[in-house]
Amino acid sequence: FFFGPMFLMPHACRVAAGTLKPPFLRHHRHHHPRAASSAPTHQYDCIVVGGGVMGASAAWALARRSQSVALLEQYTCGHAHGSSHGDGRIYRTLYGEADYVALMRRALMLWREAEQEAGETLLHECGALTTCRHDQLDRLQPVLDQWTTNAVNFEVLTRAECQRQFPQFNLKPDEIGILQRHECGVVFATPATVALWRLAESNGAACRGNVRVVHINPTVDGGVEVSAENGE
Repeated sequence: FFFGPMFLMPHACRVAAGTLKPPFLRHHRHHHPRAASSAPTHQYDCIVVGGGVMGASAAWALARRSQSVALLEQYTCGHAHGSSHGDGRIYRTLYGEADYVALMRRALMLWREAEQEAGETLLHECGALTTCRHDQLDRLQPVLDQWTTNAVNFEVLTRAECQRQFPQFNLKPDEIGILQRHECGVVFATPATVALWRLAESNGAACRGNVRVVHINPTVDGGVEVSAENGE
């Protein structure tokens, strides 16, 4: 549901061997001449560029489907240069479109699978309180309609009810609250990213940090060749 850049190649991709080590690599059987380097190449079903939570999730999902995968990150796993770091990020079903509500619920199921496979807690369901002016409630009506249709547990609170249940918040006189008790909370950002890297690797993906991709070029055989700044 969140965070950084990802470039996913759904076709056969190649990257120069460099310092990549077995057992994760599959050698490309038919090497094409390369002007810049005579180094052998290795073939993957997919290369994911960017190792934040989205890239790591993609690598894990592909690897557990028996795809050969390389995950390339210009920094290190769990770095603080993007959006996939820190103590937490919010997740919730605050959407007015049915597809997004369904997508979020499916994602939540997959997060629970990741937790089970990783053996650690990556999400904390704590509920969510959304506040708005009473005259803005009509703007949230599509969301409330979707929640009603999809049996999302919520309630609209008056200012007095908000003050009673959540005295730490000082709402303005014309404000109300919308309380969602389930299917929302916090993803532990850095631990989640690190765990997803580990899950991708345990399923056979070659995950590498400090590899900055500088070129992505199509090849004549329908694949894609990926080049890194370090010459690989």
